[in-house]
Amino acid sequence: MKMRIEGYVAFLDILGFSKIVANDTFHERFGSYIEIIRTAVSFPGSNLEFEITSDSVVIYSSGLKLSHLKNLLSAVSTISFRLLTEIQIPVRGAISAGKYWRFDSKDGHLMFSGAPIVDAVEYEKEQSWIGILLTPKVLEQVPELQELHFIPQKIDQENAHALHSKLPWPLLVWRHEKIPFRYRNISIDRLFAGIVVVPSPANCETPAELLTNLNIYIKKLQELKLLAPYPETQQKYVATMICLEQIRKRWEKVTAEKCWLEQN
Repeated sequence: MKMRIEGYVAFLDILGFSKIVANDTFHERFGSYIEIIRTAVSFPGSNLEFEITSDSVVIYSSGLKLSHLKNLLSAVSTISFRLLTEIQIPVRGAISAGKYWRFDSKDGHLMFSGAPIVDAVEYEKEQSWIGILLTPKVLEQVPELQELHFIPQKIDQENAHALHSKLPWPLLVWRHEKIPFRYRNISIDRLFAGIVVVPSPANCETPAELLTNLNIYIKKLQELKLLAPYPETQQKYVATMICLEQIRKRWEKVTAEKCWLEQN
């Protein structure tokens, strides 16, 4: 049976998968790898499905409501955080939106195809760091996301209240002006401005919890950077840490403001 569905699609690439599989300890981590993905996707009301094919994970939502996007972002944020911090597996990916086909075979296997899957794969392949971005297709579908995740520079009483009312969106995603894309001409930096997923475990509901999680994630990135074999590989970790440091510093400033403290 085949069914046409409108929804969001996340394509996640497990970086360095071939080397991870060749490692003698992979069989010990494999159970954790599957369990992290399964538990991140399977929570009450998630409306998410997933499939794993060797070095990639694809997660689908049925529906284009804001709540569907929030559920997908929460799952992807959790997966990226836990895979890196718990079993040292970095993830890069992209999230798209649109119509796709769901095929159910008689033996119970699922297969998905469609434009948002292609879009997510193409944007994942373009990036040169450890991160997950939302493609322009998502912003076309949810233009209000640009306001939902916005953190004002000045935190007065009115802005503090408005920001607090938008949680958890500003904890889930962040606008980054310098997402590194792969070089096509060595003399030109390819930097993409877009919205990216903030890595954090499930049920992160406050900036204080996010700051703790960011510290853990950044520390693990620093450790793994030293194990990367080439300068260009290490640079992927550096580019990611630059983005996360921006997020950390912004929230540290917000949470130190008197007006924010009064709201909480």
